[in-house]
Amino acid sequence: LEEAAGLLGMAPAGKWALVSNAMDDSMLRSWTAYQLAAAMGMEYTPECRFVDLYLNGSYNGVYLLAQRVNADGGSVGIRNLGRLNEQHNRGGSPTGTVKVVKEDGLDDMQYCTWRGQPEDISGGYLLECDGRYADKDSWFLTEWNNISVECPEQCTREEMEYISALVRDAESSLLESDMRRKSSGRRQWRECFDQRSWAAMYIMQEF
Repeated sequence: LEEAAGLLGMAPAGKWALVSNAMDDSMLRSWTAYQLAAAMGMEYTPECRFVDLYLNGSYNGVYLLAQRVNADGGSVGIRNLGRLNEQHNRGGSPTGTVKVVKEDGLDDMQYCTWRGQPEDISGGYLLECDGRYADKDSWFLTEWNNISVECPEQCTREEMEYISALVRDAESSLLESDMRRKSSGRRQWRECFDQRSWAAMYIMQEF
C-alpha cells in the first residue's frame, strides 16, 4: 500500500500478503503458527484473517490475509535504516550491486553502492534466513545460514560489513566456550541473544 492501513480490524501495516495455503489442505498451519506466537507473547507477530477471495467477479477460494513482517509500515518497530539511506541520498537510488566472493569461490555477501550513508549505521536491521537469498539486493552467508537483509533492502558496503560481522560473531558464540570468548574479549552467547525470545521461537518451531 502507498500508506499504512488497517484491514479487517487489524493494526495498520504497509505490506500485506494473501497466503493461499496451497500445500495445506487444512488451511490451518499458518494461522495456528501465528496464533501460537501471539499467545506466547512473541513481539511483531503478524495479525491475520481468513478471507474469501474474489477476482474480477470470480471466486478464487479461501486465503489468509496477513501482515507482512517488515519495517516499512509499522509491523516491526525498528528504526528504518532503508528510509534513512534514501533521505541521505536525497531520494536517489543505488548505482548498482557488488557481489563479494571468498577465496574458495563461495559466495560471501552482496551489497549496494550508494553515494553516501547516515553516520549511525547501528540499526535497525531486519534479517531473514532465506533459501532464495540470491534473488535479493542485499545478503550475506554465515557458516550455517543464508541471510537476506529485508531492511534496509539495499545495504551499503559498511552496513553489510557491520551487520554480517555481528551475526557471524553471534553464531560463533554458540560454538565456543564462554571462558574462551571472555579471555579474548568477545561477547558470550548470552550477550548476543535475547534468551526469552530465542527459547520461545525454538519451542514454537518444535511444535
